[in-house]
Amino acid sequence: MQTVRAVIHAALLMWLALTPAAMAATTRNNDDSCDIAQLPAATLLLPYFEVALDDFGRDANTLFTVVNVTRQPQIASVTIWTDMAYPALTFDVFLTGYDVQAISLHDVLGKGILPGGGSSAPRGSRSQNSNPNFLANAATACARMPAKLDTASLRELQRLLTAPANECQGGTHQRAVGYVTIDVTATCSSTLPADPAYFDELLFDNVLTGDYQQLYMNDNIPFTGGNALVHIRAIPEGGAAGSTAVTRLPFTFYDRYTPAGDKKRDRRQPLPNAFAVRNIQGPDLHTRMNVWRERDPSMPPCNPATRRIGYGEMIRFDERENYYGFFWVGPYPTPESHRTMLVESISFDGDPRLQEMTSGDVGGWLYANLDQPSYDVVRPTQNWVSIMMSTSSGLTATLDATPLGNGCAPEIEHSGIIAPQGADDSCDIAVLPAATLLLPYFEVSLDDGGKAANTLFTVINTTRQPQIANVTIWNDSANPVLTFDAFLTGYDVQAISLYDILANGGVPGTNNKTVTGSRSASNVTGNPNFLAGAAAACAQPVVPIDAAILAQARELLTNGTGTCALGQRHRNAIGYVTVDLVGTCGPALPTDPAYYDEIRFDNVLTGDYDQLYFASRQPFTGGNPLIHLRAVPDMPYTFYDRYTPAANKTRDRRQPLPSTFAIRYIESPNAGLETALLLWRETHADCVNTRGVVPALEVVRFDERENLFVSNLAGDVGYSWLFDVTSGAVGRVVSTDPMVPPLTSGDPGGWIYLNMHNATLGLDRASQNWASMIMIGPGGLAALQNATPLGNGCTPQTPWPATIGPAGNVNP
Repeated sequence: MQTVRAVIHAALLMWLALTPAAMAATTRNNDDSCDIAQLPAATLLLPYFEVALDDFGRDANTLFTVVNVTRQPQIASVTIWTDMAYPALTFDVFLTGYDVQAISLHDVLGKGILPGGGSSAPRGSRSQNSNPNFLANAATACARMPAKLDTASLRELQRLLTAPANECQGGTHQRAVGYVTIDVTATCSSTLPADPAYFDELLFDNVLTGDYQQLYMNDNIPFTGGNALVHIRAIPEGGAAGSTAVTRLPFTFYDRYTPAGDKKRDRRQPLPNAFAVRNIQGPDLHTRMNVWRERDPSMPPCNPATRRIGYGEMIRFDERENYYGFFWVGPYPTPESHRTMLVESISFDGDPRLQEMTSGDVGGWLYANLDQPSYDVVRPTQNWVSIMMSTSSGLTATLDATPLGNGCAPEIEHSGIIAPQGADDSCDIAVLPAATLLLPYFEVSLDDGGKAANTLFTVINTTRQPQIANVTIWNDSANPVLTFDAFLTGYDVQAISLYDILANGGVPGTNNKTVTGSRSASNVTGNPNFLAGAAAACAQPVVPIDAAILAQARELLTNGTGTCALGQRHRNAIGYVTVDLVGTCGPALPTDPAYYDEIRFDNVLTGDYDQLYFASRQPFTGGNPLIHLRAVPDMPYTFYDRYTPAANKTRDRRQPLPSTFAIRYIESPNAGLETALLLWRETHADCVNTRGVVPALEVVRFDERENLFVSNLAGDVGYSWLFDVTSGAVGRVVSTDPMVPPLTSGDPGGWIYLNMHNATLGLDRASQNWASMIMIGPGGLAALQNATPLGNGCTPQTPWPATIGPAGNVNP
């Protein structure tokens, strides 16, 4: 098979020196890590919301969903906070087993409507009746939950979120602005997290998952973005309310509120302080950065000093590694007031806190150190950043920024070298700088100029050292069809259009002779991990892909005949992409054992991707981080172990992927609601035609009332279903596809339990998989996000059929 060789300037955010994190020991327990990963959790954070109260939410609204992934009932305490971290409202959501609860913040803040149902709500057939960790009064307390706020309480709530009388309580806004926390608790009560008594009610089971959508309808251009809630796990997990346990966390998410004698009583993972933030900017390109920061734990809840809050550092890099920024270690007076909010949305279009790029480039990335130096504490402060990139036509991508370390990493020295902080050596797949990036599914229309479908991805080097990234494009049967090297100068960023590559043969980029930015190390001598021949190998000029090779690549991606080598037949080019850190530019492929003499192990890359669809009735797009696979020692098996040398199967050290997922969906044809599942699966390493062979899969669909839906096909075992969700390594399946259990209740949403273990591979471990989904609404509104793994890649194979639940220390 022919492959293409070219050197491109790919965008990889990489860092120079890796600083060990505070928690450096390898852990295979998915509930014993400092990494903030999208895994079932004990606390969920909606880091920023915005709701228009005076126009029925038509101008702006925020929706969020909470899912209980266990058969035991759970109680979720929801607290709505102002932008100055003042708790404005609390209410409880009683979740029966496998329950899903969607909440519109306009319903709550604009109408005073609270989620219905309590402990007496009907249960689905798989739900248990009780939870042994509930307090004795829980059944009574949760049976009389209010369904609506009285008029006076609603008016006070709205005032706190828009125009509070006391400026320490919050800022003045045209819309309601703030954040939300959702905690697993043992009873229904009005106790707030700011009250030390709250921690007598808090529970420690990692059982919740959820997502949110931001809707903006202003300027007659509707656009929306969706993302997972921030999942914050309890470590260690389990125990009754009020119980104490030794945690190896250095501090915790709630330690500014916990009792003085037991500051780590909540056991919740802390959040990080430094981020790599992608951005686009131009006449029709816009980026907003939504920022959450913790209140100074050394000050009272309402103190004038907390109104002046600075950022640590903001340094901006354009697409040519020019930098724009300054070290900013104090409060910045905004035009509206002399304070910077704890929770705010910052526009890249002219905000004085973000130095303007003058190069004319339309994209880049921002190094944001959000540690608050004015705080008198001996640890870093906690923060979170998400971004919303949009076009003037309403196409939008919402995703989290990449933390450069986890919440246990030490405080970053200001004016130091920009670099990753290191992270937990865990099996958890988290958005952290990595050695391999996976684009799990792409789709490109080649015969119409990419107008029907295209996929873009961006890779960023966050170190001052040059790096080499091998980019491999695979077809849907896991065969490599094109490969090239991306030579990245220090702090490099590059956006790549797969249409440009597959249709036109263009390979955007540079080689090691490219001019570096002022903060970059030498292209030739700046990275000691390059192999001896790298300088000569990476100095070759960039050339377009040969026409004959390009034609064969398109054939492999579109017109398969059913054989393993050629893949399957599609109207559009379909496949996946891997991006690996390597030590030289060369022709080796990941399917070649010699490739693993060239692969490198520094976790220095980050990136994201966008799926663009224009062929449907309304154009829509969604964005998501690439899957970040870190190099971690002592993995039981690895992402590439089906290709590594037989004598050293874990030589690549890349984290393995999980096999079971909780997938949110919306579905209502009459309302224009649809969900597409984007699936990646591990396949045979050799050329084995598996078409027609049914992998072992388990699919269970729950609606919003916990009704359970399964297939009626022969082969059902209990509530399980064997079927071939895709015939290759990747696939796109809509929720109304006959392969998915049909929904007959009429509910517009719910969640799917999906076990994608492939028994036909004959492995002595669980097979690797990934799932994401695009939820689509009327008018082209869409949200692309990852499904929630119910364990990590080191989790043992899930039995079939299984008791559905997370693979942690959850009670059966």
